[in-house]
Order: sequence, then structure tokens, then C-alpha cells
Amino acid sequence: MAILIFGFIIRSITLFRAVRGDEGSFLYFGWMIVKGRVLYRDLFNEKAPGVFFIAAFIFFLFGKNIFAVRILSMFLSILTALIIFKIGVKINNPLMGLISAILYEFEPISLHYSTIVFTETFMIFFIVLAVYFYIPAHEKNSYRHYLFVGSLIGLSAIMRQTGAILLVVIILHRFYNRDTPKRLLQSIGMLIIGVLISIIPIIIYFQAVNALTDAVYDIILYKLSYSYGFTLFKTLEIFINQVFLQNVILWIVGLGGALFALERRKQYDFFLVAWFLISFLVIIVMSTPYDHYYIQGMPAISLLGGIFVEKLINIHENIVKGNSQSIALASTIKWLLVSFALIGSLMYGVSLYSDMKYAHGLPYQIEAADYIKSHTSPDETILSPDAAYYLLTDRENKYKLAQLSAGNIESFGISDLPQFLESRQIRYIIFDQYSVRWRFNEETYRNFFNDEIRAVEVKIVFEWILENYVLEKTFGSGIEEIYIYHSQLW
Repeated sequence: MAILIFGFIIRSITLFRAVRGDEGSFLYFGWMIVKGRVLYRDLFNEKAPGVFFIAAFIFFLFGKNIFAVRILSMFLSILTALIIFKIGVKINNPLMGLISAILYEFEPISLHYSTIVFTETFMIFFIVLAVYFYIPAHEKNSYRHYLFVGSLIGLSAIMRQTGAILLVVIILHRFYNRDTPKRLLQSIGMLIIGVLISIIPIIIYFQAVNALTDAVYDIILYKLSYSYGFTLFKTLEIFINQVFLQNVILWIVGLGGALFALERRKQYDFFLVAWFLISFLVIIVMSTPYDHYYIQGMPAISLLGGIFVEKLINIHENIVKGNSQSIALASTIKWLLVSFALIGSLMYGVSLYSDMKYAHGLPYQIEAADYIKSHTSPDETILSPDAAYYLLTDRENKYKLAQLSAGNIESFGISDLPQFLESRQIRYIIFDQYSVRWRFNEETYRNFFNDEIRAVEVKIVFEWILENYVLEKTFGSGIEEIYIYHSQLW
């Protein structure tokens, strides 16, 4: 409990970070749902609907309160660590559970995204809960438990589509345990029925509001057609730079735990290894550049890491107690564990320091939004790098996009942006350093996405904007500056 409380305090430090990217979409669309808009029919987004509805529910209860949704995300992250501890206790012992919970609780990527409203935190909570209840379902062959596990998998998929991968892991585990055909079919059938119990109400809702076709296109068809065109080499390069180097200790102990698990082959060792490998494989196949996608594999690798560290501790204790001639090896293991702890703490400190640098942007966003509200009419369209500004300025984007920016090439068309700005007489554009560095930077598309055509288009459009708009007001300081540009045409 002390570890969980400390984790909550650490996370709360970054509650005031700026709202950017997907989080802005989740919050803005949630607010639009409260105001009567229908997801996918009136609002375009390729994400699964779960987090939008959660944000809408929190806003319905507490008003337009960003902190309420973020605190819920933090709380679910803390509960996930607690459930991981319980899983470790069930499949092995309290020591493994404790180590696994610590590895997840202070894992830098999960730590960072737990104070941002992202799909991964919500999806992982339901996945880990499903794993916890899968253990008694497997041991008792309880179809009632399988039904509940299936419903939790369905909820995880509603949070993010890849939550459904746990269904594949469980089916493989059932095959691995050589169930009889009858038991195998019954357990799989109950899992699928449980998934349908969670998903069918969502389908009925979208059908009732005439948005089912839009939902299928956005969530499934658009997602399948969407690709960055990355090579496998580029994907691995991104993984090493964004994920592995941030958390090398977890990957070392996790892969070490996978080797131990494959060697000893206890009841759930194959399940943990399959869970991790399939999660990782899905990310590689999707060819995604974003580090937060890897969070879905963190619970499994944390549990495998718990196996590895617990094994080293046991080897150390056995050597010291049973064979005085092996003191040197025991000392080596001890220093290895100490090194893991020190390097892990150093990496954690660097990650926390990095987070702290970006932990004060929200007040500046609120100031910029208040300025826009006082200088424009309520229904006037603005060009914003993030949907957060539509939420903060109490206005609606009329064009079915999460945001109107050069970065939204896929859904808007960057070459049409200057004509749009002129024809709609857009007076104000909001920039921040993140949008200039990411959405409006041609080098991002050239080097990161390996897309020369988009890089040239972004450069042309951004130069056109700077020629036709003048800086009117700046908010914030340092790396959290926000710029308000005013059109010279109107």
C-alpha cells in the first residue's frame, strides 16, 4: 500500500501538463457527446469508443473538469499495479507479485501516460483484470468465470481495439494445456459470448443513432487502411530509441524472466510468454511509431521480470546457505540486483525530471483559450493544433475533425489548407512549440515518417501561414510557449 500511495503522489505531480494530441480528442469529443453530438456520425476519429464515453460520463457528473478524468486514469493505473501483484501471488508467490507490481508501477512509459487520458491505461486495466479472473476460470474450469473473463476482454477492446489480443492468448494457452475438444470448445464459446455481452450494447446504441456504418468505417476499415509505410528496420529503430533505451532494465529482466519461464514451464509460464510476445508482435505488425502502444505489453513483461528477479534472489539465498564455496557467485548476483536497482532508479529519475519539464502547460493553454474567447465570437472557427483548444474555448469544430491543423493530412488534406483559411476567413491560429516541432515541421515527415511528399507540403503550407499571419500574443515561457497568430487578410 505504501508503494501504491507513493506511486499516486508521484503521478499527481504532472497533473497540470498540457493537453495534447489524442488526449485532446478524447476530452473534446467527450464534451461534445454530453452536448448531444454522436460519436463517428458527427465526429471523426479512428479510436475505439470506450474512452470517449468515459470522458463524457465524468463530464456529465462533474462538469467540464479535465482533472477528474486524469485522476480516474491515475487511479486505474494504480489499481493495475495492485492487480499485477495479486496475479503474481496467485501464480507464484508474494515476492514475485511485489517485484512485478514495482516494475509496472514505476515503469517510465506507463508512469508518463497514466496522467494523460489515453486508451492504453483503460485497456490495460481491463486486460489485467481479465487475466486475474482467468486463473480461477482455468483452474476450476468454471464457465461462469470464462463468461466474465470474456466480458472483460470485450470491455478492453471497447477501450482500444487491440485489447482483443488477450482472447488469442487464452485460446493458445488452452491448446497448450491439451484440453479435451469438448472443454476447449465450451471455454472458447463462453469467452466469445462474454465478449459479445460487452460489445452488443455498443452496436445497438450506434444502430439506434444511425451511426453504425460510420462507426464500422472509422474503427475498423479506416484503421486497416491507415499505414505510415514503415519498414521493419525503421520500426525497430523507433522501438530502441523510444522504448528500450527509456526502460532497458525492465526489458533485460523481462526477457530474462521469459527464458526462465520457458525453461521451468510452470502452469502459467507459457501464458505470460505468449501474452508478451503476441502483444509485441501486434505492435510490430501495426508498424506504429508511438511509444505508448508498447504499454499493452508492459504488464506481461513486468510479471516476467518478477520471475527473473525472484529467481536471482532465490539463487543468491541458496548459494549462501548451502555452499560456502559459491560465495563469489552469490556476491555477483547481489551486485547484479543492486545494479538493476540503481540503474532503474536513475532511469526513473531522468524520466520523472523529463516529465516535470512539461508538467505546467495546462494553465497557459487556459490563458490562451480565454484570450481567444474574448477576441472572437462564440461560433467563429479557429485553427488549432489540438482539439483541447475547442474544449477550452467552449466552441464546436464544425468540420467533423478533432482539430484543424496541417498535421491532419489524412483527414483534411494539407494542400487545401491555405484555400480553407482564406475561404472561411479564419482570423486566429493557435500554435505551440509541440505543434511547430511535430505537426508543422517538414523534418518530422521526412525523417520520422519517411515521407518526402508530405514534408514538402508541410513546408509550403507553414511558410504560407507565416507570410499571411502575424504573431499577436504569446503565453507561457520556455518549452511551454503558446502563440496566437492573427490573419493579415481580414
